[in-house]
Amino acid sequence: LRALGDARLQALVEAYVEAWERGDATAILAMLAEDATLSMPPYPVWYRGHDDISVFLADGPLRQRWRLVPTRANGQVAFGCYTWDAEAGCYVANSIDVLTLRGETVEHVTAFLLADAVPRFGLPDYLPAREPGR
Repeated sequence: LRALGDARLQALVEAYVEAWERGDATAILAMLAEDATLSMPPYPVWYRGHDDISVFLADGPLRQRWRLVPTRANGQVAFGCYTWDAEAGCYVANSIDVLTLRGETVEHVTAFLLADAVPRFGLPDYLPAREPGR
């Protein structure tokens, strides 16, 4: 991360947040290394490479509305991830995603699917609604 420098790291973080919040699979995949992996503890599944991750995104996460809040986990770039809850009228904590970078590309995403972990990073349990339709 030190080799990237603050400005390039901030640009990467902002691009990642924007891609997820737009539901833009193409933009998300463009940030991933060709051999990137995605895992979701505590589930024993993982995905490797753009093809597998693309199918997973389309069949699962990108069917929902997301908001991401940057944070850090063990010195790595991480995000508190929130999904839209129409009944509550807000975004509710879903997971903590930790990125392992290889230069300016994402080598691995570990999505800890534990909503109760989000507040442990000093993040709220929910985020208010914003921008109609997304």
